[in-house]
Amino acid sequence: MISSLERRHPGRELLDGATLDPTELRLNLREMAMLNRLPGGTSASGRAIARLLDGAPTASVLDVGTGSGDLPEALVRRNGRSLHVIAADLRPEVLACARSRLSRLREVDLLQADVRRLPLADASVDVAH
Repeated sequence: MISSLERRHPGRELLDGATLDPTELRLNLREMAMLNRLPGGTSASGRAIARLLDGAPTASVLDVGTGSGDLPEALVRRNGRSLHVIAADLRPEVLACARSRLSRLREVDLLQADVRRLPLADASVDVAH
């Protein structure tokens, strides 16, 4: 494993800040999407989610901390079932970036929420990632 990715740095991360510079945020989300592709990220997550859905003809997935929305996009594009994805993030600035990527995908809804207090009923999604 890349040594700098073996453990979380004790310092604050960009998304921990009270305010976010839009240019820096876009760069950070682009880098996170790249990292998601390196070890098979979105592909591996998609396969794991498909196994959990176990052939169900319709399904709903909650993507917690959606970032730029690369996972919801991959799920919708590679899926052979009727799928509804909720792309959730705490930060409105992050959701704005995800919205620009996901706006053309009618199967994806954006949700601004703290994952510790989601405004969703228990068992309202089939898989949370």
